[in-house]
Amino acid sequence: MSILSEHTERRAILEIAKALRLFARFDFLLLSAEDAHRLREAENLLKSIVGNNGYTARFSKRRGTSILKLKS
Repeated sequence: MSILSEHTERRAILEIAKALRLFARFDFLLLSAEDAHRLREAENLLKSIVGNNGYTARFSKRRGTSILKLKS
């Protein structure tokens, strides 16, 4: 169970960004239309959590997953 707060921790956002990287693995697999739709909804939901907290995710094979704070 998670502990609720007013702001999401940077570490939590980084873990969500790491999970987003896994969605690329489904691009070449056969999925039913319903499953593909639900998978994209989940991906978009996670992306919105990262974005709504003012970050963007960046993926690199060499350096791994990182998050960047968006300028306001």
